[in-house]
Amino acid sequence: MQHNWKFPDSALDFPTTYASNKDTFLVESNLSAGDCGYVDDPNDADSSPWFFVTADGHARRIGSFMSLLDAGDYGNEGRSEVIFILEQPEDTEGFVLFDADMRKAASLLWVYH
Repeated sequence: MQHNWKFPDSALDFPTTYASNKDTFLVESNLSAGDCGYVDDPNDADSSPWFFVTADGHARRIGSFMSLLDAGDYGNEGRSEVIFILEQPEDTEGFVLFDADMRKAASLLWVYH
């Protein structure tokens, strides 16, 4: 099924934004374009996706159905990693840990039956 993801700019909201001392950002987005019903697809535009915005302004989607838990130098190498709680609809929850460049992720997930 093909979706039409066209919506006005005014329908896009950024409820959560975090800035680093390296001029990068983590941004959660929210689409307020009406009730789209039940959303369980992480690729759906209405899944509250998170983006990593680089210092030069390039944005890269890093995931959906997540809440930021903490940022810290867990590897003790002078760079902060970021950990999210994942709560995907239906039955999947867990933690997702990203490296300082938000390129590599490790996850611990569990599924309820």
